[in-house]
Amino acid sequence: MKFSKGYKVVLNSCFGGFGLSKDAVQLLIDKHGLDIDSDYGYVDNDDFGIKDDNMEAYRMDHRLISVVQDLGMDKASGSHAALRVVKVPDDVVDVHGWHISDYDGCENVHQDHWVG
Repeated sequence: MKFSKGYKVVLNSCFGGFGLSKDAVQLLIDKHGLDIDSDYGYVDNDDFGIKDDNMEAYRMDHRLISVVQDLGMDKASGSHAALRVVKVPDDVVDVHGWHISDYDGCENVHQDHWVG
């Protein structure tokens, strides 16, 4: 029997753009000791200490996911966001790779494809 690794990613589900509320940023600072500017609500790999070619790797960080799940969508989302946590199949992460695409801020996870 194959067990899932339980990959999850935080996405924005509305027009606008990904952003965290001040409460979410403060919880990342207080609970996880991250050094984030709480005035803006925008984070990246550097804020989480992640070195990765995928600029969206922080979206799978367990600390971000736990804050969004603990606060809930309404309290974790910035003023132009509606954040949600979605599951991603193991093969997409481990074998194929993944990226986030958006249309006017509304985001989806896509599997990377090789193009020759």
